[in-house]
Formats: sequence, C-alpha cells, structure tokens
Amino acid sequence: MCGISGVFSLTEESINLNQLISMSKLIRHRGPDDEGFYLANDKKQLFLAGQDSLEEIKSLYPIANSSYKGYIGLGFRRLSILDLSASGHQPMQDSSTRYTIVFNGEIYNYLELREKLINKGYSFKSNTDTEVILSLYKEYQEKCFQMLNGMWAIAIWDNQLKELTLCRDRWGIKPLCYLKDGQTIYFASEEKQFKALDKILTPNYNMIYRYLKLGSMVRYGEETFYQEIKCLKAAHYMKVSKQGISIKRYYEMDFSKFETYQDSFTNACDEYQLKFQQAVALRMRSDVEVGSCLSGGLDSSAIVCTASKLTNNKLKTFSAYYDLSSAYDERKWMKIVNDHCQANSHYISPKVSDVLEDFTKITYQHDAPVIGSSPVSQYYVMKQAKQAGVTVVLDGQGSDEITAGYNHAFYRYYADMIKNREFGSLTREFPEYLTKQQKGSALAKVAKTMFTLFKKESSLYNYEIKHNVPDVFKSRYSKNIISAVQDIKSSKLSNFQYNLLNNIFLQSLLHFEDRNSMSFSLESRVPFLDVNLVEFAYSLPSNYKIRASKGKLVHRYGLKSIVPEAIYNRKDKVNFSAPGESVWLRKEMKNSLQEVINSRFFTSSGEFDTPKLGEIVHNYLRGDNRHGSLVWKLYALGVWYNLNFEGAYGRK
Repeated sequence: MCGISGVFSLTEESINLNQLISMSKLIRHRGPDDEGFYLANDKKQLFLAGQDSLEEIKSLYPIANSSYKGYIGLGFRRLSILDLSASGHQPMQDSSTRYTIVFNGEIYNYLELREKLINKGYSFKSNTDTEVILSLYKEYQEKCFQMLNGMWAIAIWDNQLKELTLCRDRWGIKPLCYLKDGQTIYFASEEKQFKALDKILTPNYNMIYRYLKLGSMVRYGEETFYQEIKCLKAAHYMKVSKQGISIKRYYEMDFSKFETYQDSFTNACDEYQLKFQQAVALRMRSDVEVGSCLSGGLDSSAIVCTASKLTNNKLKTFSAYYDLSSAYDERKWMKIVNDHCQANSHYISPKVSDVLEDFTKITYQHDAPVIGSSPVSQYYVMKQAKQAGVTVVLDGQGSDEITAGYNHAFYRYYADMIKNREFGSLTREFPEYLTKQQKGSALAKVAKTMFTLFKKESSLYNYEIKHNVPDVFKSRYSKNIISAVQDIKSSKLSNFQYNLLNNIFLQSLLHFEDRNSMSFSLESRVPFLDVNLVEFAYSLPSNYKIRASKGKLVHRYGLKSIVPEAIYNRKDKVNFSAPGESVWLRKEMKNSLQEVINSRFFTSSGEFDTPKLGEIVHNYLRGDNRHGSLVWKLYALGVWYNLNFEGAYGRK
C-alpha cells in the first residue's frame, strides 16, 4: 500500500524533477516508510533516493534533485506490508532493465501467481507482490491484469517501446488520477499532488451538481471535482506514448452469466460462505498486523469472526459510537462480537469539537467535499487503528452492492416479477413487503415499483436527479448529466446492482475508504469485493437475494453460522449512522454552517439560487429534517471550495 506519481513528456527531456519530488512529498501519509524515484532519458536510466528513503537505499542511489533531466519520471512512497526489507523498494525494475514499475495496492493471490511464474523459469529477489506483477507483465503484457485478485493502481514504463502503461483495479478500490498539459501527462494517487505543478485548477460544476442531487457521489466516470483532473476508470488501462493516448477496458462482467446459477439455495449459501471465507483468508496475508473495523452489523461481524480464527494473536477491532441515542450507539452489539471472538476491542466516540477543528484537514485529505458525517466517523476510527499499532484493517464495503442490500433493489425485484408475469410469487411475497418492510408507505412502494416497471435504469437516475432533491443551482445546471448508467441485457435487479458496482455509488464509497485509511498510513482491505465472490453473487437468481420483505438473503443465510446468534437475529440494523446531519449542524457546528453558507461562493459566485438555498438552511435550523443531508453537503462543499479556491489550500 503506497502512493505513486509520475510525469511523461512526449516531446523533450523537460521534466522538472523538483515537481515530482513535491508531488511525492504531498502524499507522505500514504507511504512514510520509504521513498524512491526513477528517471529516464535517451542515454540512461537513473534510480534516485529521496529524503525519506531507507538508509540502505540512500547508500545505493544519489539523492534526487533538479540537476537530473529526462522525459519520464516515476515517484513512489512506500507503506511496507509485504517483505519489509529494502528488497521491496520501488521503483522496481526487472532483470532485463526494460520494465520499471511503481505500484499502489495489494495482490492477494500473488503467491499462487509467483508459483506459476517459477514454473515458467522466473526467479525472484524479493517476497513482494510488486515483483510478481512486474514478471507477469513481462510474460503476458496487459493480459496479466485479468489474472490479479486484489486492489491496485499500477504504472509500468517500457524503456524499449518508450511507452507508459497505467492500470486500475476492477472496482476502483485504489485511486489513480491524471492531468494532461499540452504534450506532458502527469499521474498521481491523489488530486492534491497536482498542486505541486503550479497549474490553474477550476471547479467542475457538473460534478458539484451531481454531488448535490444524488446520494453518495464524489466520483463519476473519469470526473473529479476539478475540471482539469481526470480519474482512470476502474477496470481500465491507459497506454501513453509519442503516438498518443489510448484507454481500454481490460475487464467486464459477463452479463450472460447473471442469474444463471442452477443449484439449490442451500448450496448457494454454502458456496457464498466458502468464497467469503477464502476472500478474508487472502486478505490476512501480511507481514504486519491486521485488524478490523466493527460496526455491530452482520457484514463487519462476519469479517471479524472469520479473521479472528486466522491470526495467532487477539484480533484488534475498531469501532465508533455516540451516546446521544441507541441509533448512534452500537456498543451492545459490538461487545457481543468482541466477546465471542475474544477480540482486543477499541472504541472511540468522536467529539464535535474535534470535528470542528479537524474538518478542514479531513477535507484536504479527501480532495472532495465530505458527503456526510459517517465518513468523518470513519476517519476517527482509522486514526484509532493507527494509534493501536496496526497497519492493515479489514472493512465491509461492497456487500450491499453484490447481494441487493439497498431499498431500491426491492422496486426492481417486484417490477421483474410483474414483467415476467410471475403472479404466483408476486401474490405470495408482495403483501409482506408492503406491510413489513420498514422503509416507505405501502402506497409509495406500489407507485415506485410500477414506475420502475416502465422506465429504463438510466431513466430512473435522471428522474431522481431532477426531482428527488431541491435544485439550489441556477437553471442552467438543471440538465441530464447522468450518462454512465448502462441498460444491460439482464433483469432490472441485476441491472441495478451492476450499475451500483460499476458506475454510480461504489467508487465514491471506496474513495472515502481509501482516503480515511491512508490519512493515517493504513491499508484498508475489503473482502466483499473479492472478484470470485462478486462474480458468484451476480450469478445467483434474484430470489436468492430478495424474498418478500427480506434483502441480502444469500448473504444473511450464508453467514449465519459464522456470527453470534444475536447478531444474525438483529432486526434494527441500518446503515452506520453519525449525528452530523441531525445534531451537530444545528448545535455546536451551527455558527460554522452559517459562516460557510454566507461565504462568497454561495452568495456572490452567481452559480446558486441564493434565496432558495437560504430558505432550505433556515428551515433546517428550525427543525425541518427533510433536507438534512443536503444541508450537510452544502456545508462540506463550501468548506472544500474555500479551502481550494479562496487562498486557504494546504492549511492543516
């Protein structure tokens, strides 16, 4: 787990190495254990040390400075996870000196891939997954990316072809962004690194509009909150050479296999459990201590219960709570799991005074507005984990996407029944859903189901963006700007799940997972996004995921024997909650909210419907809860904008 950066000039040896050094320095939090640089020109290839390099590396290579010239430069910050010795130093080069790599992430099946390469005659100098990737690329070129099970952002320089290859993992767990300036392309782990280039960056108002109008969205396709900075999309690789830039998809889910599983529900649950346990076991591979986040729900409890059996020490768990009410305090459930596993539990209750003091710093780390107070809570959980001495944590992102855990999944499920004329099943299940499923009135559920029946998936999102949240922008931003949603050949439920995973919300959730953990030099691993588990989940029929008023069916029954009975039988668990939207902004953070809302960005930039915005905030402060999440997002957006475009950038 690390941070990477690079620059490639397509025309001349014009790299400013000081810029690359500065780009690397801005992400020291991603890799405080080691630092390294690579530079190439027409005459030679150079490996350079940095100020934070290991002493052994400093003894081998000169310290990087602006006297070195080249047209390709790679920068690396290391967080040591596998093979903690200097053998894991990057940039790393293969024995032929043709290929050089910088790599952020973990390849969990690297031991199996290493054995395959040894059988082909390869030998290895280190015990790292980085060297395995380098050899795989040498053997298979870009076809090797499909062989990897893990999370990654990879940059490989081919000194023979003078070609740079960038690649990102299937689901976008690890970040990789880039900026093209004339004939020079820069890439980095985080947007803040481009501040070292002294380039003018401008807000991306299309991204801002999506962020305010849809739920958890700070990532969308290639877009970021900066007009000039793009993200390499998940499951894609980019080739850069003097012939130009090309971007291709190397992995796509096989739609023809969706919902084709033929075995019984019982066997599906057993297989789901096995693949989940295998995913956790792979993610326990580490030369440093592994801990786990714990919220008290089924997902994180199953991870803790599984991981605790795979370590020789007591597993450390990390949890946040607020004693305002039971809605924010799950210690009762966390204790059941911790006692069951004999875990070494750690609890933190973030204080709103700390949030006020740290919010600008948190925003700085994310390079985007912080969508809600739950990511803020996660920030403090990661801080706690770092203080407890772990370097790797497990977390539960992805289960809702792969096993239909969202409320909107029910509309698609029942719309499919009607479409397919499955009236017997509809008669048996729909009444229970209308009366027992907690969210929404029966009339609203019927209306949304029928609306879903007659609309394509892409149309549903554009309808939501128009009507779900009040529009605080001037009218010129009221347009259809959700074009990434695909209408694939599948059931409505599978179509919904596919877009959640690949095109809409997951990348945003993973963005916060990455930035919160890496803020404290922690690696976060997400077992539910193991490729084998994901593909298996999508192969299951819809009624293995939803039945009557119950969702995530195969997930619940598959993990039943892993967790304590009390956790399995919980009826009150909802998404992890934090009190920012409902409490903090009305009380301790009220003055800060009013200061931000009254800042020039909202009142004088000409982008916003100021009277409507003011009315929404005013009603919220008087107790109107309808748009609490929107008020939080406005606050977070104002903090982000003022930090980046009003002269305050870099304040920590």
